[in-house]
Amino acid sequence: NGGLYVADTWNNRVLYYTKGMTTTTVVRGQPSMTVSGSGTTATSLTGPMTAAVDASGYLYVSDTGNNRVLYFGASTVASGVFGQQDMTGTGAGISATGFSAPMGIAVDGGGGLYVADTANDRVLYFPKASTTSTMVYGQPDMASNAKHSGATGLDEPTGVAVDSSDGVYVA
Repeated sequence: NGGLYVADTWNNRVLYYTKGMTTTTVVRGQPSMTVSGSGTTATSLTGPMTAAVDASGYLYVSDTGNNRVLYFGASTVASGVFGQQDMTGTGAGISATGFSAPMGIAVDGGGGLYVADTANDRVLYFPKASTTSTMVYGQPDMASNAKHSGATGLDEPTGVAVDSSDGVYVA
């Protein structure tokens, strides 16, 4: 709808600016505009790095300090979590369902989620409506996290983007 989401990393929040406005009225990750503490709940964030929106307007946030990605519907309370078993988990993981410092995220045209799992040296792909990854880029399998410099390896990817033809780009 032309609005802008900003991941305000140091204040542990994501701000939303309505199209044409320079003042925000919606904050996720904090109870108000003047609070900046971190936490691990469905309404708190620790070091969010990236925000992405799917075709339905739902928001995904890489909550890097909590090793998770949160999913928000129309509410400021997260309704889903990737990378943790519940909203209070923070541990790093190396599996089809775990992250270590996820940073960049992108959503493709079909609603699939790509996550730059930075400290695990990989990018994971999650099909629409699934919190289990079905594809890994940069590693030979879901349980590996070695740094690679070859054509199939990654070393601390921080960003991911998807174009209109679902081509994937990794920084």
